[in-house]
Amino acid sequence: MTGAFARLAATLSNRYRIERELGEGGMATVYLAHDLKHDRDVAIKVLKPELAAVLGADRFVQEITTTAQLQHPHILPLFDSGTADGFLFYVMPYVEGETLRDKLNRETQLGVDEAVRITREVADALDYAHRHGVIHRDIKPENILLHDGRPVVADFGIALAVSAAAGGRMTETGMSLGTPHYMSPEQATAEKEITGRSDVYSLASVLYEMLTGDPPHVGSSAQQIIVKIIADEARPVREVRKSVPANVAAAVAKALEKLPADRFESAKAFADALADPAFRHGAAGAAGTGAAGESGATAWKEHTALPSVAAACVLLIAALWGWLRPGPTAPPVSRQGIVLGPTLPNMVAQGAAVAPDGSAIVYTDTVGGRKLWIKERGQVDARPLADLTHMAGGNGAGPAFSPDGRWIVYSDGGLMRVARGGGAPIVVSDSVSANGAAWLDDGTIVFLGINGDRVFRTSADGGPTTRVEADSLNGIIYQVAPVPGADAVLVAVAGGAGGWREATLDLATGAARTLVRGASAAWIVPGGNIVYARNDGGLYAAPFDRGKLALAGPSVSVLDSVQTVGGQSDVVLGRDGTMLYVRGAATSTIGGAIVSVSRDGSGVQRLDSTWSGALALYGGLALSPDGSRLALSVVDSTSGRADLVVLHLPEGPATRITFQGLGNVRPAWSPDGRKILYVFANPRAELWVRNADGGGQPVRVASAETRGIWEGLWSPDGKWIVYRTDDAAAGNGDILAVPTSGGGTPVPLVATGAEEYGPALSPDGRWLAYASSTSGRLEIYVRPFPHVADGLWQISSDGGSEAEWAHDGKELFYRNRAAEMVAVDVTTGPTFSQGAHHRLFNASGYLASFQSHFYAPTPDDRRFIMVRPVASTGTSAASAPRLVLVRNWLAGLRAKLKGQEGS
Repeated sequence: MTGAFARLAATLSNRYRIERELGEGGMATVYLAHDLKHDRDVAIKVLKPELAAVLGADRFVQEITTTAQLQHPHILPLFDSGTADGFLFYVMPYVEGETLRDKLNRETQLGVDEAVRITREVADALDYAHRHGVIHRDIKPENILLHDGRPVVADFGIALAVSAAAGGRMTETGMSLGTPHYMSPEQATAEKEITGRSDVYSLASVLYEMLTGDPPHVGSSAQQIIVKIIADEARPVREVRKSVPANVAAAVAKALEKLPADRFESAKAFADALADPAFRHGAAGAAGTGAAGESGATAWKEHTALPSVAAACVLLIAALWGWLRPGPTAPPVSRQGIVLGPTLPNMVAQGAAVAPDGSAIVYTDTVGGRKLWIKERGQVDARPLADLTHMAGGNGAGPAFSPDGRWIVYSDGGLMRVARGGGAPIVVSDSVSANGAAWLDDGTIVFLGINGDRVFRTSADGGPTTRVEADSLNGIIYQVAPVPGADAVLVAVAGGAGGWREATLDLATGAARTLVRGASAAWIVPGGNIVYARNDGGLYAAPFDRGKLALAGPSVSVLDSVQTVGGQSDVVLGRDGTMLYVRGAATSTIGGAIVSVSRDGSGVQRLDSTWSGALALYGGLALSPDGSRLALSVVDSTSGRADLVVLHLPEGPATRITFQGLGNVRPAWSPDGRKILYVFANPRAELWVRNADGGGQPVRVASAETRGIWEGLWSPDGKWIVYRTDDAAAGNGDILAVPTSGGGTPVPLVATGAEEYGPALSPDGRWLAYASSTSGRLEIYVRPFPHVADGLWQISSDGGSEAEWAHDGKELFYRNRAAEMVAVDVTTGPTFSQGAHHRLFNASGYLASFQSHFYAPTPDDRRFIMVRPVASTGTSAASAPRLVLVRNWLAGLRAKLKGQEGS
């Protein structure tokens, strides 16, 4: 060593003054040195000559540069690195103090509060690094420095740099990456893909030792330790130390799970669980017995109490690889038909969410009122989680699980979250949200605006909501999913020249990149591959480059029988790959059967046996004043664009009357039945009008500079156009009126801080009915028109949406929160009053939307024109959808992708 010391000192003499050796470990020798340029003490780690010979200087320096970008208060920074006279070295600050190993050697066990604090601060450093694509791979007490009691993680990413630079030839060096006591099972079996969950396991092992005095697994040799890590369960922490709180023991147990997918999905989730007294996992225990580790005196000494470990570990891995690696014993693929309940008749699976570990499904149902339900794997019956007080129409709540599976975020007017175990819902954001959210690993939630034309981001803890630049998507967004480890999301977009497409959205820059055309949903699954659903009913997978946010290879077919709805595939995946989908033909769509329903719901007659089409789920419908024609918004399954169709009742024909823009929805007839008013989204929503027979040119009649216009209607005398705006950023939609004579200033009718929907004018034009969330959930109200300040009547008390007046003006219809049709006796004229409320029938089997009108009373007010979702075979889509739950299928996918690479 004296010769090496002298040679190193001479080689680096122009930059550093080498003063003395601090310690020696398996990979490197550490020296105390003085940085001549910056006049400071530093620690220089010099890789062992035999390791340096295998690695090569250029590649090592290139790889280690990545770690130099990490800047965090609990990460020891990298000052310098390079090569000199055959030496490979890197330079870090010299920290006065001791390592955690030194402290454990002296005290054996730490106080619970101190151990948890140190662990949470190290977890914060790990979470930061993981989000920047760097995994430590060698978390151990020797690499945790204590400076004034504050932990600082050293050697961050050095193991990765060595591994990458070695090009996978570490066995040639006789060196191991990872200390045996703290290796994760996947490190012990030499898995090629190591994720941040490996660091979580190692950190949990360190915490285990701080609490109990020993690592989880100990033995007389490295071989014994590795066998135990792979095959044995650790002893529960509380069996060794009863004073450890239950949540801490539970968090350690989860973090020490053998399968990475069963651990916390992030270091942050581990830290949060340690601070949450309510956290539980399994038997809430974790484990371990054994002996303390090595000893040493300085902050930089790499201890070698087991001198055979470095050489023996890799040799043992090679010997154990063939019989310890899970292979034929992997669980078989499981496919089960399941029933969740009536749910929504459209998009049953896509409107649900699967827990990150596949252990539960959350969905919307109308049993006992519209609610969010959860079905746990081990429970016979589902249980309600939350009332959907704003979801009075037929819309789902777009639920999504938190990465740790403990919370569910959902839409109920604003963005809400509720604990998986139940409890009071918490407001995350007041901004009105649509059916789609992605809970990212950094604790933020990305969600869609109510009309799918905006993307927002907020903290799960309820911080400020900001709008994400997403104009480059140029379309309506139908789904959003996280890209783990990247500040980006996957989005499904429809409309524009590109039609349906799956894209990535960089949340920092707003840059969008199309991945696949003709796709309507996608997810990143364990292993880093992407699985996406095409709107032809097929499910496919491909390698995915997280750094470039792009596909990294050709696709393979996964499934060819997924039901689609208006181009959207009815499938959802959990983070572990657990799949829930509705079976159907490869080209299956759900269309709308136009039916006439009696007031008691018993008499149902189909009106359109010669017509079928996929309806825009929020497109609404309108019956002409004489009841002879029906205007609908129909979606093209290829482009995703919605156009208006006028259907002549009872048997057709159907005439398409719009041919431009991203979407043409929510039609309304002129009083004389000659024109149709509609919303034209291109991409901001405006009101346009055109002839009902399709002749002539469309004309824009109302537009707002900063707000979309999402519903409109004529007053019975034709003198006014009443319309609804929506400002997703502010979280409120207002109702205004503008004279049809032109040139008039819009008159605010209902402009509250809440959301207003579904304006409807009485036949005499004196009264305006609408739905508002001003009470905390959607209810139906009536005001005088146009002098709205002269009175206010609340009509519904159990939730309400889609108000429609009877043609004779003696009744007001609406749907309540339990999806029942309700008729209210009213008196109109110079004054207004309401009488008895009559529950007519359960309408949960018919399309509905709180954002638009999806039914219409016939001119005699004795029946309702409604839309019953039907599959392509003509059967009711609301009757027992063929839901299939698939588990343990990713191993086959990886084999298929690997086989394709080799072909």
